[in-house]
Amino acid sequence: MGWGGGWGSSAWSSTAWEATAWQSSSVPSWNGGQISASSVPFTTEADDETEGDEEQENEISNQDAAASSELAFAALERGFAQESAAKAGRGGDILDFLSLLPNKDWVPFGSKQLEPQQGAFGVPPKRDSAVDFYLKPSLMPVGGFFGWKAHPVYRKDLAFVKKDNQHEIRLNKEISTRWTAEDLLAFSEVRCAEFDVANVITTVHRIAKATDRWNAKRDPRLKRVIAQAVDIVCDANRRSTARDVAKTAWAMGRLKHSDRQVQQKLSLEVVRRLEELEPQGLSNILWSYAYIGSPSNAVLQAVVDEFRSKITLCDPQALGNVSWALAKLVALNVPMLSEISSEAMQKVEGFDPQGLANLAWAFATLQQEDAPLFERLGNAFAEDSSRWMPQNIANLMWAYAKLAVTHRRLLDAVEKETALTIDSWNFQGLANVAWAYAKLGCGQHRVLFDKVATAVMQKISSFSPQNTVNIAWAYAKLCLAKPDLMDVIAEDVMQKCKDFSPQHCSNTAWAFGAAGLLNEGLMDCLTGVARRQISEFNCQDLANMTWACAKLVWTESPLLDVLAQDVVRKAANFSPQNVAITAWSFGVLLVVHEPMMAAIADQLPKQIGLFGTQGLSNLAHGFAKLGIRNDAVMQAIASEALKNLASFSNQEFSSAIWAFAKLDYAEHEEFLDAVVSELLQRLSDLTPQDLSMLAWSLAHFDGPRSKPALEAISWEVLKMCSDLGPQDIANICWACATAGFENALMMSALAKEVVKKVGRFGAQDLANTVWAFAKLGMTEDDMFDAIAAEVIIKVGSLLPQNLSIISWGYAKLGLLNDSMMEAIAAEVSRKVGDFDGQGASNIVWSFAVLGLRHFLTTTETVVGHALQMVDQLTAQELSNIAWGLRVLGHSDLLRGFLKLAVEPFVRAASRGADGASWTDFANAAAEASCGSCSAQEVDKLYRVRCFEPVLLRLTELRRSSGGSLEAGVEAVQQVLDATGAPYFGAAYTREALSALGISGAREGDAWLREARQKSREVVGEDWQIPSSHSIVSYAQWAVRRGGHDIIEPGRVFVRGWADGLSDEVKELLHPFKQIIKRDMHAERVAMLELVDSMLRGSGAAEDSSSAGGVLASYEGHAKVYLSHVPSLSSLGVFCQLLSRCPRVSLSFEFDDAWLTCCGVSRFGGDG
Repeated sequence: MGWGGGWGSSAWSSTAWEATAWQSSSVPSWNGGQISASSVPFTTEADDETEGDEEQENEISNQDAAASSELAFAALERGFAQESAAKAGRGGDILDFLSLLPNKDWVPFGSKQLEPQQGAFGVPPKRDSAVDFYLKPSLMPVGGFFGWKAHPVYRKDLAFVKKDNQHEIRLNKEISTRWTAEDLLAFSEVRCAEFDVANVITTVHRIAKATDRWNAKRDPRLKRVIAQAVDIVCDANRRSTARDVAKTAWAMGRLKHSDRQVQQKLSLEVVRRLEELEPQGLSNILWSYAYIGSPSNAVLQAVVDEFRSKITLCDPQALGNVSWALAKLVALNVPMLSEISSEAMQKVEGFDPQGLANLAWAFATLQQEDAPLFERLGNAFAEDSSRWMPQNIANLMWAYAKLAVTHRRLLDAVEKETALTIDSWNFQGLANVAWAYAKLGCGQHRVLFDKVATAVMQKISSFSPQNTVNIAWAYAKLCLAKPDLMDVIAEDVMQKCKDFSPQHCSNTAWAFGAAGLLNEGLMDCLTGVARRQISEFNCQDLANMTWACAKLVWTESPLLDVLAQDVVRKAANFSPQNVAITAWSFGVLLVVHEPMMAAIADQLPKQIGLFGTQGLSNLAHGFAKLGIRNDAVMQAIASEALKNLASFSNQEFSSAIWAFAKLDYAEHEEFLDAVVSELLQRLSDLTPQDLSMLAWSLAHFDGPRSKPALEAISWEVLKMCSDLGPQDIANICWACATAGFENALMMSALAKEVVKKVGRFGAQDLANTVWAFAKLGMTEDDMFDAIAAEVIIKVGSLLPQNLSIISWGYAKLGLLNDSMMEAIAAEVSRKVGDFDGQGASNIVWSFAVLGLRHFLTTTETVVGHALQMVDQLTAQELSNIAWGLRVLGHSDLLRGFLKLAVEPFVRAASRGADGASWTDFANAAAEASCGSCSAQEVDKLYRVRCFEPVLLRLTELRRSSGGSLEAGVEAVQQVLDATGAPYFGAAYTREALSALGISGAREGDAWLREARQKSREVVGEDWQIPSSHSIVSYAQWAVRRGGHDIIEPGRVFVRGWADGLSDEVKELLHPFKQIIKRDMHAERVAMLELVDSMLRGSGAAEDSSSAGGVLASYEGHAKVYLSHVPSLSSLGVFCQLLSRCPRVSLSFEFDDAWLTCCGVSRFGGDG
């Protein structure tokens, strides 16, 4: 498993571009089957407040004012010719009209004749008409001086001013004549000093209800008038009411006007008047908080508590609004919701369908399960579903699905209602209800699911290409694309593709890509369309097609090359979004088209600032997947990302950092520092997938700040353990193991979660978890027992790769579960034809490690399959199989394998092979004695490649002395690094020991029998997998200097340090760095004890300068036994000992711990 397979799919989830970027104007927009809060049509104006008494009682109604204005216009237009007659006392239409007005106190504003060419605005009139005069007399001050220039504020006044001695009422009437926010703000700017409570409340209310209110949102005058309104309603001397406070809060919410200082002041007034507020006012206040936020938790709690105290007085609308507000505020108040639920159930008959749907939405959004309420809501629908519109049904079902509430009566009723009204449902409504059923796992309602599909399949022949494409798009977008339906769509597309436009072609490809259904005939057809019309494809079409190919892993046709060539031609016209998605798609497919990627790179400097966060992330991901390290591109992405790193979504952030890590881009220290800082800030919001990707990336960077960040990530994972799903657990374990990062506490906690949830683990999850723990060398017995039991149950669903990985993991940790391995062996035999080289070699290797000789039939089957593809196997895979057969003792099978595998191994090794593969294969060939010329060639090549270079340096080290000893140590380390060989293996080690002057032992020697017996007393009689903890050494020595004897009659040494050894003594026998840490192995510990005893015996233990001479003066012998084949580091230690003590002889004997337990055969019989 790699990051490409792990994250490429998830990188294009419904929140990513694939959910939105791929639809054209002809494709209906849809949000992945879920209804967002904004998609539910909540009441926001008349339904949110009491319209009666909304403004002052003396305000003229809008309808009356409009009617009067229309009559005035008509009459005045007709009556201009009669104006002089009216002045002469003869009356006329105008005065007749005025006499008909409801209030007889209305009179013309002035009567003085206009000056020649002087209109009411103070400028020459456009035409000879009295309309301007009668409609705009307030342009003049009282007294009718027509030479005065009009102020713009008054340009929309009515033609009449009511005679009234109450200035505030007249002012309110002037406010009520203004319908736009701009007019109201302009008026308030001039007249605000005259406002009283009624005036300011009317003003802010009318602004909040104005159709152009959003244009005024940033107007500083709005801030001033709202601040004034709050000051007035909070002024005890102004005699404002609690209703005024609620209305002001409502207006602020309606305008989404957030001014913390003003809001705080108003909230204090709210708290002061809580007892005076009616339920409707309290609901309006909470409704406003949903838009502008609560000033504090204390205020919110106070309002909620007061509402609770009056909840029995609430009507259904208030209950719905408050529950909606709490959901918007994410304010989970369980007691409050409980009481709302109780009241709603009592008053459910008063709710309309939309109100019930909204109530359910609020509870679902707050994740508040309320079985009685949802039972009642479901029953209400089931009892009378005929009055429900499709949209309300879809919204209701979304809520049930969100809370995972299965209401059988509701589900049956919705299915029935949908079936009856299928013709009236639009695509979006059908998709919503289908999504809800799928979310609830109610696939048994086949009628509902089949209705739409059946209708499409019956009529598809009459569909236009656009109809067909849209249906495919809708089903694919909601992950409801059934193969039978999509097959019908594919057939229809293939029949009509000659009429397809490039957009039809790209959208169809997108739909099948999103559905993950590869129809090769369809793709060939679309390829033909693309090749014929490629010049007509626009940039979006090209991007859609490449994305679909990536999702379908479609690389079998010339389509990608055709698309890439056209991308090169049109790259200059590509939008940043298209550039990023094209790079991402080719990256997922691992198809490198260098001219296209070069063209994309050339466009970046011009557009880099326009990519946005997701574009930058996808672009980096594409280059990283293709392994194209373009420093200019990555530098540009890093620099642009630094500007708005905080704006990246978690998924974009983690994907981008992964890309930089994949390309080893660690030079930009400023970028890395910013990444770590940003990671720590958003740590608690990251998903498990994000955490695992970032853990891998940081470990790959391995910078000075990586380790603390990795530590922080691991503790965050520890917090969310109980919330992790099976895939999350498996992915995090896999990522940590890949990064080589271990937090024992976290891994232990994850292991416990595996035990609890193992029944929900899929095959890949089981394999990844086993691999991760094995890679980290962590044995969690309970977890591995639980996984073994689950593997037995699900073995039939395990892919060959899963079987291989699980076997490898258990073997790596030395865990043998007979029942599981028996089930795996049987399944391997059934599926052996699907195993790749690595899988086959892992199975043989695992059987060998676990000693499963009795699975000979399965082993023969696997080896036979491996030989069928022997030329495709790597050197390591061939070596593992040979090693496994040698350890299992299947000599005949090994010889047969080697006859066909030696030459492929030599060819594969010539292209590159590690030292361990060379050593294991050469030892297997040598011990099998196959005698072929090819086997001799392996021996020759191994000697040249590994054996002779290392042995030469060891020999030089053995013979060195004084100052040359340090140079000899360095030379040995260099050759070990160059060859990568960890050991010589049993066959070649004996030859090396003889060449180094180290004698062995005869099988019947008493000291060897004693050594094996004493060693078994320490490690036990049962065979164990060789490890630094299970490998022991037995040593005895007798040395003399100047008549002083030092004798060790025989003792077993284990891994670790001997007590009291100084660093100076340890450096006398320098360890060598290899794959496994070698400095504390048992045989070196024994030799250090010998050296230390010699120095102490001569009194030179504290004087390192004289150590060389002292050691050289000792004579005698030492005998050492090791329970396993020695490493090259151990041979190096022996050479240093003999170099420093030339008069001391060394006898050394060893066993192969893969075959024996301290001389006792692993599979029975004597070693």
